[in-house]
This record gives sequence, C-alpha cells and structure tokens, in this order.
Amino acid sequence: MGRPRLAECAEESYNRIDAVFGTLDPIGSVHPMSFIDDDRPKKKLAHEIGQDVSLVSEGELEERIALLQSEIDRLRGEVAKRRTSRSAADAVFKP
Repeated sequence: MGRPRLAECAEESYNRIDAVFGTLDPIGSVHPMSFIDDDRPKKKLAHEIGQDVSLVSEGELEERIALLQSEIDRLRGEVAKRRTSRSAADAVFKP
C-alpha cells in the first residue's frame, strides 16, 4: 500500500470540515470554503466618500462629520508618527 493520493487526502479533509461545519450541499457536493464569511453580517459603513446625502438628516450629517473628523485626526497622528520615525532614521544615517 503506497501513499494516499492527493485527491483522497483532500476528500478526507473536506469530509472532516463538513463534519465540523456542515458544509455539504443537498446533492452531496463538498464546498470546503462555504463556511467562511458567507453568513457574517457586513459592517455598515457610517459614510462612504462621495455618497449621496440628499436624504440624510441634519443630525446624521453632524454625526458623520464628527466621525470623519476623528478619522482625520487619527490619520494625522499616524503621519506624525511616521515623520518622527523618519527623522530619527535620518539622524542615525547622516554622515
């Protein structure tokens, strides 16, 4: 008896996945990746750049502005960290 063929190993693995996650369709085909991300709820974006806001309330617009402002502040902080890091690296490698 030789080594198991790749297809047999794959089928055995898929059957183990099916036993854990129940991923066989009604006709018995194995779909080993069907349990990943299929049923997870999508995270709702608070605001999409360029989105039509004609039907959005004033209060919700204010919330979106605050959210976007906090994101701008976060990104500016990251830029500052990178500049500090680059300055430190430049100081080390200057002749």
